[in-house]
This record gives sequence, C-alpha cells and structure tokens, in this order.
Amino acid sequence: MRKQSLFLVSLLTGYLAAVFPSMSDEIVNVEQGWSPADKTAWYTLTQGSRLLPLSWLRALEQPDSEKPFLAPEYMASFNYLPGPGASDLPIGFTIDDQDDSRLSATKLRWKEGQTSKEPWAGMNCSACHSNEITYNGKRMRVEGAPTLADFQSFREALDKALDQTWLDDQKFARFAKKLLGDHDQDSDKLRDELAKLVDAETKLGLANATPLRYGFGRLDAIGNIFNKVATIVNAPAQTFHASDAPVSYPFLWNIPQLTAVQWNASAPNKPVVGGVALGALGRNAGEVIGVFDDVQIEFYLKALLRPGYMSSINMANLEQFEQLVGRLKPPAWPSVFPAIDETKRLAGQRLFADHCANCHSHLDRDDLATQVTVDTTRLKGPDRIGTDPGWPATLMQTAHGRHL
Repeated sequence: MRKQSLFLVSLLTGYLAAVFPSMSDEIVNVEQGWSPADKTAWYTLTQGSRLLPLSWLRALEQPDSEKPFLAPEYMASFNYLPGPGASDLPIGFTIDDQDDSRLSATKLRWKEGQTSKEPWAGMNCSACHSNEITYNGKRMRVEGAPTLADFQSFREALDKALDQTWLDDQKFARFAKKLLGDHDQDSDKLRDELAKLVDAETKLGLANATPLRYGFGRLDAIGNIFNKVATIVNAPAQTFHASDAPVSYPFLWNIPQLTAVQWNASAPNKPVVGGVALGALGRNAGEVIGVFDDVQIEFYLKALLRPGYMSSINMANLEQFEQLVGRLKPPAWPSVFPAIDETKRLAGQRLFADHCANCHSHLDRDDLATQVTVDTTRLKGPDRIGTDPGWPATLMQTAHGRHL
C-alpha cells in the first residue's frame, strides 16, 4: 500500500486523540472507491448479531443513572461514532429482525402478542472498522479503519446496566413502563426474560474476566470468540482462559488479497470452492460468534440426523460484506490536509524500505487484485521482534483445549 495510507493509519491509531466529533463539523469525503449505497450497507446490514432486543436497548438506563444508555454523549465515552441521519444507534450497531422460531438464547418472549420477528440490536463490521479524523473543523470518515472504541468498557457498562435493571425495583419499573406501557400484567414475564439475558451475559463475562484493561483501540477478539464458543458448548467441568491478550484492530483494505489474516496469520483466507471463499466465510462467521451470534449446539445423535448448527448468522450478508471489502481502497490523502512534504515522504520511504519492507508488502493504492502470500516463518526465529507474547500463548492454550 502507498505510504500515505500508512500515515493515515498512524494518525488514526496513535497521533490523534480519540475525539467524538460535534454535529457542526463539516464532513469531507475521503475517496476509497465506495458509493453512498456501499457506505449505507456497510453501516446497516445485519450479520445476524443479536446482543439484546432493540426496544430493551432503547429503554435501558445507564448504570447508576436514570439517563438513557443510548445517550450520544454516553456512547461517545466509549468512542463509538454517531449513526447516520437521525439514527439513535451508533455506527455499526445494527437491527436484526429475522424469525427467531428456530433460535435458542435470543428467543425471548416478554409481552402479549409478541411475534417471532422481534427486532434485536447487534453489531456488524463497521462498529470496529470505521473511524474519523477531525482536522480544522473538518470531519473525515475513513471506512475500514481501526476503531478507537473501548469495547471492553462498553460491554461491562451494558452488563452492569442490565444487572441493575433486573435487581433494582425502581429501575425495573421505569424499564417496564417504557416497554409495556399500561400492560403491567406482563411485568413478571419481562423480568424473567431479562433474568435469562443477565445470566447469559454474567457467564460470558466471567469467562472473559481479566484485570487487564484493553483501553481504546484494542481487543482480544480471539479470546472473546473462543470463550463464547466454550459457553455455548457448556461442557462438564468447564474451565476458561482469561481474554487477556488484546491487540490493535486492523484496517481492512487489501484484506481479501492476503492468504491469511490475524496478526499472527492464524486465519487462512483460502480455499475458494465454487466461487465461495470458505476461509473468509469461516473468519467472518467466527467474528459474528464473538459479537453476539445465537448458535445452538445440538446433541450428537440429533446432529447426525441434521448436520450443522442452527445459528442466527446471515451468510448472504457476510458474503456482501466480503465483496464490499474487496472493493475498498486505502484512503486517498484528504484535500483539506496540508500538502505532503516531499523531503519527509522520501525519508519515510527509506525507513520503510530499511525496516518494514522485509515483512510488509507494497501495493499500489488501486491494486485490489494482487495476491499477497503471508510468510508465517517470519513470526519465529532467533531475533526477538519485541511483540507481546501473550496473544500467541493464548492461541497455543486454545489449540490444546484449555478453553474447552
């Protein structure tokens, strides 16, 4: 990729403070090869992620407060970007209204006349792979960029809000009033269903528990995904391994051109069978499991009669996301930025050639086709590269069944 793209990533992940933009800032387009329709799909398509019922999220209060959980300033404290238009949901918080008749954990019934297509709120790719730069009052959205969100603190706050709503009679009464109106005969049913969600979130929170603070812009996604799978399996005498190896979120442009992804190249992008990139599909399905998929693991004999697992994953939309990312270009240098200093650019180019090019390929910005073979042998050897050993250690423990 061109050096200007690397510089923009460094701005997003290091040099600019995490600032929630004001609505008065002017939005400047950053050219990345996407149409307005592409961007809308990126923000709004559901992956099948189901965190909690949409009406519950809108009725939920902040922990230790009567203020709405979805208040823009509260979402800003976790660094999630404001949603498009008049949406009260941040970027990447999506609505899933699929039929839940064959689902399991998210098949909740708390009111009279409720249908099997109750809308749920969840997340999609853009929640973790969108960011903004604000410069001289100009907002520049960079699609596919690493977020600076604090996912860990967001989840902890949400779980605390749900737990307090379940336990605190006054908080629950306000919650129930917003959801049920005058139909308080359903309040006991609502509280019972809320208890199910609180119980599931508590179990997952304990599985991921670590005193380590991820902070903004970092996440142990692999650890969270494996622990989510482990809680679904619910094996006897089950143990978990703390999700304590956070890494920076990656940028997504050129991702489909790599033979493997993740920081240690643990997720293959291949093979492609019948035009379907099975490696990419597996990678994306794993991502949905980590961000609130509903998966039902069936007993062995039943699974023999009907191979596979019931899941809320939306495979068609996952394929659409992959196609979108395949058309995503690295961001062009914004016109509102100062002109590039050629002396500094050439100095940076020499530094890249001397210290980075041995492991990092160079692609022209418009090259969305050249395949890049990821050489995993560079991840080991006699020379220490100075990275945190926690994450590969976590993966080794997972591979030997520590999570299960």
